[in-house]
Amino acid sequence: MKSKYLANMKKVQCKSWLLGGMLAALTPSITFAGVSLQVGDEGTMNINYSVQLWSQFRSYSSADNSGSSFDTFLRRNRITFSGQYNDMIGYYGQLEAAGDSRDGQNDRPVYWRDAYVTLDYSDGVRFIAGRFKNTFSRENLEACFEPLTIDRAEAIAYTPFGGTRDTGYAMWGNLADATFQYRFMLSDGREGSANNVPKDSPRYTVRVHWSPLDPEYDYGYRGSYLGTSQVFTIGLAYDYQPSCLCRLSGQDRHSGL
Repeated sequence: MKSKYLANMKKVQCKSWLLGGMLAALTPSITFAGVSLQVGDEGTMNINYSVQLWSQFRSYSSADNSGSSFDTFLRRNRITFSGQYNDMIGYYGQLEAAGDSRDGQNDRPVYWRDAYVTLDYSDGVRFIAGRFKNTFSRENLEACFEPLTIDRAEAIAYTPFGGTRDTGYAMWGNLADATFQYRFMLSDGREGSANNVPKDSPRYTVRVHWSPLDPEYDYGYRGSYLGTSQVFTIGLAYDYQPSCLCRLSGQDRHSGL
């Protein structure tokens, strides 16, 4: 983003209307339990469908221009395949066609948002391999259909380098009856000239958390437990990828984060 553009952005006074938030909050998010299948002697497969419909109103004004917009679109539109091969090995795949009808763009492509296998050796030693959520921030790890806020930020990245998913490997587990949880992730990170990365290098992510009250023992979090749990969790995370582009004071600098 050029410094001139940043200067122009400062002049724009954006108005966040309560109506937009109410419409987004009241628009339905529906998950269908779908089909559960027995596969072989030990295997299972669950097929679910989830959809989230948004109606959004925005207004803006500046010294040179002003206007408003109204848009109704499919914020999320997903089919999920999940299950177990046996007691130790599981899998998860999620097809996505998000943003259909947003800004007048219809017939969005279908792609694999998540596709990974799991290996649960014990509660303290678990593995994930494939494409899945980066483990850096709670904001990213909260379930998309169960957030405490209306949705995640659109303009501010909630993981370093942006993006919600990455492809790689993770080792994680719960300790002391899930009072403590740890995660180590090795992934692709940002790649290629389109992302201004001078050379490919792996991304390293570490996260730990402490839950002194009721435990949060899953890989993902919930925005709210609807009164069923007393949750107080403190997390600490670190994310690093060598030779990745950062922008500081309008200048491009290559560094790790």
